[in-house]
Amino acid sequence: MNDTKQDLLDYLKKINIEADFSNIEKFSTIAIADGFHISRSLASQYLNSLFREGKIVKIDSRPVYYISRFVFERDFDIILNSLSFSSLDEAKEYLLNQKKMRYSFENLVGFDGSLGETISQIKSAVSYPSGSGLNYLLYGEVGVGKSILSKCAYEYLLLQTKEEKKRVICDGRNNRFIRRFCEAIEEAKEGVVVIKRGNYISEEDRKLLSRILENNYFINDAGKRVYLSCSIVLLYDKPTISELEMIVDYFPIKCHVPAYRNRYSAEKERIIIRFFKKEAHILSKDIQISYALMKFLINANYPHNLDDLNNIVKEVCARASIESAKTLYIGVNHLPERFAYNGNAFHIKEADLKDEWISVNDYIQPDASEGVIALFDNIIKEFQSADASIGNCIKNCCVMLNKFYDEFIYNNQFNSDFTFSYNSKFEDVINSVVYAYNYIVPEHCSLIISYYCFVKKTISRNIDDWYITKEQDIQKVVQQLVNTNSEITILVEKIKLAFAYNINISLDDAGMLILYIMFLNYNNLNSNRQFLSLIICHGVSTAYSISNTVNSFVGQHVYESVDMPLDKTMADVAEYVSKYVKRYRIKSDILLLVDMGALEELDTHLKEIENNIYVLNNVSTPMALTIATMVIQNESLNKIADVCAQRFGSSFKACKNRRKEDALIFVSDNGKNMALRLKDTFINSLPKHIDVQTFACNRVDLEMTDFLSKIKENYNILFILGASSFENCQNFISIENLVKEREIDRITELLRSYLNKEEVMQFRENLIYNFSLQSVIDNLSVLDANKVLLYTKNAVSLLQKEMHYNFLSDVLPGIYIHICFMVERLVTKEPIAGISDDSEFEREHKNFVNITKKCFQNLCSHYGVELTVAEIKYLYEYIEDDRRKKENE
Repeated sequence: MNDTKQDLLDYLKKINIEADFSNIEKFSTIAIADGFHISRSLASQYLNSLFREGKIVKIDSRPVYYISRFVFERDFDIILNSLSFSSLDEAKEYLLNQKKMRYSFENLVGFDGSLGETISQIKSAVSYPSGSGLNYLLYGEVGVGKSILSKCAYEYLLLQTKEEKKRVICDGRNNRFIRRFCEAIEEAKEGVVVIKRGNYISEEDRKLLSRILENNYFINDAGKRVYLSCSIVLLYDKPTISELEMIVDYFPIKCHVPAYRNRYSAEKERIIIRFFKKEAHILSKDIQISYALMKFLINANYPHNLDDLNNIVKEVCARASIESAKTLYIGVNHLPERFAYNGNAFHIKEADLKDEWISVNDYIQPDASEGVIALFDNIIKEFQSADASIGNCIKNCCVMLNKFYDEFIYNNQFNSDFTFSYNSKFEDVINSVVYAYNYIVPEHCSLIISYYCFVKKTISRNIDDWYITKEQDIQKVVQQLVNTNSEITILVEKIKLAFAYNINISLDDAGMLILYIMFLNYNNLNSNRQFLSLIICHGVSTAYSISNTVNSFVGQHVYESVDMPLDKTMADVAEYVSKYVKRYRIKSDILLLVDMGALEELDTHLKEIENNIYVLNNVSTPMALTIATMVIQNESLNKIADVCAQRFGSSFKACKNRRKEDALIFVSDNGKNMALRLKDTFINSLPKHIDVQTFACNRVDLEMTDFLSKIKENYNILFILGASSFENCQNFISIENLVKEREIDRITELLRSYLNKEEVMQFRENLIYNFSLQSVIDNLSVLDANKVLLYTKNAVSLLQKEMHYNFLSDVLPGIYIHICFMVERLVTKEPIAGISDDSEFEREHKNFVNITKKCFQNLCSHYGVELTVAEIKYLYEYIEDDRRKKENE
């Protein structure tokens, strides 16, 4: 760090802040500059740099105040999770809320991670609609944080009930435990009684306690019955509750608190930093700890968990404080000698890490979600690239995944217990499916998925916020991959279901995307197959035997198999196929090989499926082998049916249920890139994603090749949007007339099954706006087109409301573009020259002039320009032209 900047930071650490902010003026830029004897501009530069580095708290009022983060946290006894406040009042309110939330669950390290399930259980107990909630048991090793959790639960109860309730504690080690317990019940009334160290309650007292809890009352010294109206919390300092025996029955909710060694690495790191920060505030010193010490403290075992860790932190700080008066540099050499001779013995040569130090006061833990989000954003961007083929996209994305593994998992030596414990389970599930299909995936595939699941589980807020905005983009990429072959969906769906059933993990589309890319990159999947082939036979393993034999013989996974009991009818077969298709989200056509049954029954039972199903009966191993060979060679369905009829006497039945998917085609005279721009502008105008396939091509491809006929085979073409007319093209819409009223009406009519009335209106407005935007972007040279058009749109909307008049759709683009160019002219000092009758126009149309100036006030104010009468007159002529068009229609 620059010496002057460091000296400025040291100077700020010497200025204490009053609890009521009465000396806040000391922290203004002017006061700091004067006190440190530097210019105001230089002070501002250094202060903002320190703020960006996380060392300064910034209160963005007038004037702006800068307070040392160290001083702020020390003087107000908090750990900040925000370093920026918009005003002094916001800072005060933040501190007030922090005091109220001192024992809130959200302040606990791991509330959204390893403690998540425990906290959820506690909340359910406290929120139970009966008095102060249900009795619950908190158990775990000594020092894991049970007492803190019970305090948080009490604060949560007060927030829920919004009334005062007492919390009374009694100790299981008390020789007169039952007497003290009864006193606590009477004192708490309808509040909470916490029994700490419940494992020390004697056997005799346990029996008495069980009797009281069973009866729900006890007899006091006055001989009166006292009923239990409070909730009871039992803190039990053991990892299991087997020794509690019958008393457990009176605590409906049993919450396990994990030991330190079972917490996630990221959580351990935050806990360690918190303990050191607390000591830094007590000692009023900067503390730097070595990475070697951090690594040791994360991986060490502590008999009393957080209590032991806190004591060790205090001890090393005490040892280091003897050596330094200003900044404490604490390393493994400050650990007590006992650690060199027990299971926690350290062997790290700290000399090799002497330059690697963590500043405790300024430390901000890296957000693991950023790497994950960047990975998926890059994958989405790769597939959105207009020029890239699917094959190249898959290869490039696989390189991204491998690089991500190297940087964030392998080289980082990421050692989350969650990742490695689940990785073995993920690996087993993936391998079981992969081996069945005779495919391969790299070993690190399961590790990447494990890491993603870990980050999502422990840092879920960031991932969830990102996922909400990108879900549709991810689904589009997945759909592109699904469309490349007929096998990938069922393969990935089987893995997803196996995850859900075997290890209770639900893979989202992002997790599944990793599998899609890995499978497609490392295996020669059959992208040209017309359909999914499925064998269904009655019996225990007939279908499996046939499919397994044939798949092994041809060296490819051609067949899926289903074995049905002997008493099942063809109707049952049809029902099973229907469930199978829905379960694995199969989109392709299905070739169904059955052993026997009346095929005519299938029509009735398979109409709900949107797949074309082709059925051949009398299946046998030779027949299945013949069909498999023909499927691999991509022979026509008719030829397969003819061969089976001649050789094996098989009957054929076609159940055509597939509705053609809708499609839009965008075409341009000026090449495919122009068509792609046209497509993007149109798609971006839609108020939401619609499930319609889009194609872009140049005019030559549309007229001179079979491009259009091939699309018509598989898709229902809603319309073709192009730059000029094409003969024999139904539903063609010319780009020249796109924004005309009747053409927009035509488009919205064609899209009526996808958009409701409000969405149609939004689409119409967006379409006009975006095509205007394209024109503006192509021509503006000085201003930011997006920003000026946004101000223009708002101004025109206000003008229409004030005039109680709506412009025609084909006039709006001209108005938008004219105003944008007008602003650029005014900014560059090139306004329209006034003419002789400007004053006469102003007199005759005074109301219009005033309304226009009012509506354009924000736009003019933002760009620092003045709307002249000449400009207003020019705009008036546009509107009058619009009126004349309406009258002529």
